[in-house]
Amino acid sequence: MNFASRALPMNASQPAAPQSRGRTWAEGIDDKIPPLERKVVNVVSLVMIATVLTMKFAVPGTNNIEAPFFYVMGLMAWMLVKGYGRISLRGLFIYLLLCTLMMAWQIISPLHPELKPKAAFFFITMYLPFLVRMQVSKQAYLLLLKRFQYVCMFIGAMVFVDWATQLAGLPMPDMEQYVPKSFMFVNYNYIQPIHWGSPFMKPNAFFMLETSHTSQLLAMGLLIEVCIFRRAFYLLFLGAALLSTYGGTGLLLVLLGAPVALFYMTRRTIVLGLLAAPLLFLLAVQIGLADNVAGRTREFDTQNTSGYSRFIEPFVVLKEITSQGTFAAMFGTGAGNLPSVSGHEVYVVNPVTKVMAEYGIPLGFFWIIWFHAIAFGRGAPVIVAVAPLLQYNFMNGSLLVPINTYYILFLCTLIVPPKKSGKRASVARSPLTFGRRAPAPTAAPAPAPA
Repeated sequence: MNFASRALPMNASQPAAPQSRGRTWAEGIDDKIPPLERKVVNVVSLVMIATVLTMKFAVPGTNNIEAPFFYVMGLMAWMLVKGYGRISLRGLFIYLLLCTLMMAWQIISPLHPELKPKAAFFFITMYLPFLVRMQVSKQAYLLLLKRFQYVCMFIGAMVFVDWATQLAGLPMPDMEQYVPKSFMFVNYNYIQPIHWGSPFMKPNAFFMLETSHTSQLLAMGLLIEVCIFRRAFYLLFLGAALLSTYGGTGLLLVLLGAPVALFYMTRRTIVLGLLAAPLLFLLAVQIGLADNVAGRTREFDTQNTSGYSRFIEPFVVLKEITSQGTFAAMFGTGAGNLPSVSGHEVYVVNPVTKVMAEYGIPLGFFWIIWFHAIAFGRGAPVIVAVAPLLQYNFMNGSLLVPINTYYILFLCTLIVPPKKSGKRASVARSPLTFGRRAPAPTAAPAPAPA
């Protein structure tokens, strides 16, 4: 299967050229972006940038709800009112059915779990934006991807700023010194040393929740750059910034995404990568990254460590819940009743563990299937879906954390490219949009014959 085979011709009058292994998904795009699409992409880009740069902010009085949640809900309302966003009746029915069953399942549970309506309501509300979509031309979608890459480059630059200040003998820039704690999204390890006793701190790029989030964003940008745009400077810059974070989850994300990325590469690129690998390894040894990674791998079988708590303990907890009996496996512990189960204080509860443990394995399984079908089913290149889904599923406690979840929204589900060859985008109002009818963009006029 060729994962890079979704490139679509923008001129319907000409047949699509055969898709060859390794061709970039962005190749051959030179049409102008219709004004309406550019307007919407500009607004979505602004919200995406604000979401990344304010991920450390929470709205006071909301019990630690991240500020980006409110931006995205406002964006969804704007798109629906203006008639730009569409919601399919079938998609809405499936979502409402799932949510109704998950709530009813807890009410009828013979275990009578402690009900936490706020947690359940936030869960349902936070994923509503995934019902909305606007189909645009391929070049408009690529513009959004390029702007995401600009964000990654900016965060990479902030990593080098962190190192520059430390090497100059100054403390690393610290947002928490300037913002009141009541405005901070808490429970993250914002500043931490490279290793115990080290005088140097891992760079967090000032705006990010912690170093792991910095490395994960750079890893997503690196995978997208390798497969979609392939700009040499961007690849070198993002790669160097990723190595400079000393973040193990970012490197792991690249490693897990590499098998998919291979389908986008030419044989020459693969050979060059293999030749460059020893040089990168020597660089990692010189800066101490190799020793750091080797030390982190030992955490997988050591309790009370970050690696064990992030990748092993959540599944230990899920296994323990299911061992409590059939009812516990079927109905779960109830919304908001993790992370503490029988003495296990889970450091990072991944979405699979949390939704299955709290809502029961059957409904949790169907919910995970629904979410992944949305991410993969709207026409984004496979690597663009795989990169944020790896971050969402394995690297964090993402289920109720807007920033981890909304990477998928911005890159894969809200603004989507056309699925069929030669088909232009249509943003005409659907039965479930509101306000005036938005005109569909018209095809660009064919060039005059020479």
